[in-house]
Amino acid sequence: MAGLFSITGLGSGLDTASMVQQLMSIERRPLTLLQNRQTRTRQIGDALRAVNGLLSTLKDKAHALQQNSSVRARAAASSNTTLLTASASSDAAVTSFTVTVERVATSSTVTSDAATGVSETGTALGGLTFNTALSGSTGSFTVGAGGKSATLDWDSSVDTINTILTKINTADAGVVASYDSTNTRLTLMAKDTGAQTITKTDVTGNLLAAFEIDTATQTSGVTAQYRINGGLLQDSNSNVVTTAMPGVTLTLLKADAANPVTVTVTPDTGTIKQALEDFITAFNSLADRIATDTKYDATARTGGILLGDATVNFVESRLRTLVMSSISGLSGSITRISEIGITTGAVGSATGTTKRLVLDAAKLSSALASSPDSVAELLAGTSSIDGVMEQIEDYIAGLVDTGGALANRLTQNDSTISDLDKRIRTIQDRLTRKQEALEKRFAQMEVALAQLQQQAQRIGQQLTQLGSR
Repeated sequence: MAGLFSITGLGSGLDTASMVQQLMSIERRPLTLLQNRQTRTRQIGDALRAVNGLLSTLKDKAHALQQNSSVRARAAASSNTTLLTASASSDAAVTSFTVTVERVATSSTVTSDAATGVSETGTALGGLTFNTALSGSTGSFTVGAGGKSATLDWDSSVDTINTILTKINTADAGVVASYDSTNTRLTLMAKDTGAQTITKTDVTGNLLAAFEIDTATQTSGVTAQYRINGGLLQDSNSNVVTTAMPGVTLTLLKADAANPVTVTVTPDTGTIKQALEDFITAFNSLADRIATDTKYDATARTGGILLGDATVNFVESRLRTLVMSSISGLSGSITRISEIGITTGAVGSATGTTKRLVLDAAKLSSALASSPDSVAELLAGTSSIDGVMEQIEDYIAGLVDTGGALANRLTQNDSTISDLDKRIRTIQDRLTRKQEALEKRFAQMEVALAQLQQQAQRIGQQLTQLGSR
């Protein structure tokens, strides 16, 4: 709409368009102030939102360090991985013991007691010549083991030996089927180890009889047998033993009664070290962001977007206090995270570098080796005492969760931006109307001046004519 009525300088010779712009620039000053305020409010919101996100990440890392899977992680090692392997959960005690593998568990099996006479596994059953001929073109059979079974249908015009194997192996029947096309024999093996009985019965038709397996004698599986620390012989239906030692899983691979295997359970320093490094990285990212947004450049005489922000400054100070404070009432000897190797750097570090945390891996390993439970209590706390990580998580939750101080601050900031946006649009609409009115008035003035000039010219011409008579 601007310029719609503009007839610049038509009658006056003046640059009325420039005059309108100058007048409007004065009118726009309140708008410019509001726009600048809105821009800065957005910048503050973006900075606060970044801090909020980094706090949430730090909260998650602090939460992870309260889980047994992190602070009480265990590693188990076998002295002979040919005979057995071992793993340990956080429920395992730090210990060492021997395992003697007397026997590994096997699965029950049953194999055709005579050759079927058929080697083609991809041809329809009706086109094959079994030593024991099929009595019909369709039928069904039941197979199972370990308390499971399945009744499966077959059609000699469609099914092949391969599809029969697939039907058995994909059914929840507790058995696995295979076919030896060289010796033309079918084998069923129980999925679970131990003394399982395999069932195999023709319901209709005689497919299992044709496979020479319906009356075949099975070889029964056996349980695994082992001794802990040379003690009583123990049995297990599975080679994966979870009851030998609390929190420890043994996988028996090979029997060797003459060579006991030593299993050693130790703190899993790698897991807790990684969790602590993740926490430190999150803490340092937050500290760096706050330092950048609150710093003052004396040379340029400019400050960060959050310079002087009381909320952010207090958050940084409070977190540092929580990280470095002592936890009283713990049963162990370790009460500060500095005692497990987390500090703000060596004494005498350069100014500004001590806002970041560093990890002394050797000191952490030493603490875990000597007092693993004390380290866990310091970080995760007990049933009655909050550990350092729980205190940090709770504090951050009070900032970033719904209704938290920083969450509310962001909500208020967004509301301010919205209000400013409405005020800006209102002023812009008023200024548009103001400019249109000015341009219209100047245009009318130019037209009026032009008309006056024309009248003056006509009068002048008339006077000239009168004088020449």
